[in-house]
Amino acid sequence: MQKTVPADAGGRPVTDHAGLGVFRTPLSCGGDSWGHGGITIGHLNNNGFTDKGKRGVILMRSTNLAQTHRDARTEKLVNDTLCKIRRTPAAHEGDS
Repeated sequence: MQKTVPADAGGRPVTDHAGLGVFRTPLSCGGDSWGHGGITIGHLNNNGFTDKGKRGVILMRSTNLAQTHRDARTEKLVNDTLCKIRRTPAAHEGDS
């Protein structure tokens, strides 16, 4: 799943890479996140996971509110949250 190819960015510079059902996205704080967001009628889902799935964030929001720069703001919120939790020791870091 983690062997990737460049993802189509719809004419924008390619930063994401697609694997088997998941996308690798570089984080602003270094490293990558893995996830697969989407849209359904009225809702947007974006997510990302790091540390082999041990840490992650799932964001669900309405597609009807504040549509200006919605995707960029959503991606920034996921990125910023993942960067913050990567700097925080896990509650059960020694657990397997």
